[in-house]
Amino acid sequence: MAQSQGGATGAVSSPVSGNGPLCDWIDTQAGVLGLWLDRLIEQGDPDDLVSLVHRQQAWLELMRDRIRRG
Repeated sequence: MAQSQGGATGAVSSPVSGNGPLCDWIDTQAGVLGLWLDRLIEQGDPDDLVSLVHRQQAWLELMRDRIRRG
């Protein structure tokens, strides 16, 4: 599944819009991080990766909310 970034013309939506490619990307990344969290919790986490992945997921959710609020 490849996505085009649009080069210099910019296919990425403006941060003021509450939807579009940027929000789609954030949603996808937050979903992937959620899957990793589930897997790490299920298998155990000797290196404390859950904390790192959880912080990244929380940051993405904060960015998503900020973009949607405008």
